[in-house]
Amino acid sequence: MADEARIEILRVFVPELIEQCRALDRLVYDEKYQSTAEWENPQIKKNPRSRVVAYHVDALVGYLEYIPVTAAAFEQFLSTRESVFDLLLTEASIAEWSKTQPVDIYIASMVVRPDYQSKGISMVLLRGLLQALTELKSEGHLLGRIGATGVSVPGRRFVHTMLGMQYSHDVPGGVAGLGDASSTIQYLDEYLGW
Repeated sequence: MADEARIEILRVFVPELIEQCRALDRLVYDEKYQSTAEWENPQIKKNPRSRVVAYHVDALVGYLEYIPVTAAAFEQFLSTRESVFDLLLTEASIAEWSKTQPVDIYIASMVVRPDYQSKGISMVLLRGLLQALTELKSEGHLLGRIGATGVSVPGRRFVHTMLGMQYSHDVPGGVAGLGDASSTIQYLDEYLGW
């Protein structure tokens, strides 16, 4: 299945595609975690290169959202104990891609349609993320650290195993009864061998 999936790196704001991603959210996430147009559309317009989407036979089957964040926001991500970080992000926390100072990357969301889970789509999305970040670097943008939070057991497994990042810490209590949320960081130059 994964071999048949294709990826697309979002480089411009496409409202219809973002709405399709939100429809996937509704299939997978509890209501508390579902993104809203009011929050998401302004940040994507500000920084449209923040999403990789996966298709199978022209149907959207998953997406991965990566957000460039300020150093201060990334430090908040490392130290937060109250909630999963993407629920705390503000418009001011989102950085512009920069050629003068490193920008940190936060993987805010990865969703795969339920009937496509456990078929390799997560790895397809990850390859798309690495391609997108490599393109940004080749254009001269400076990238610092990458971080992710997993609130579900599969999410934590992906963060710690499939991403190959080193374990950082647990956020006690997690959110909405899902248990501990594991947060992981890695320096991109080490992670990608730049």
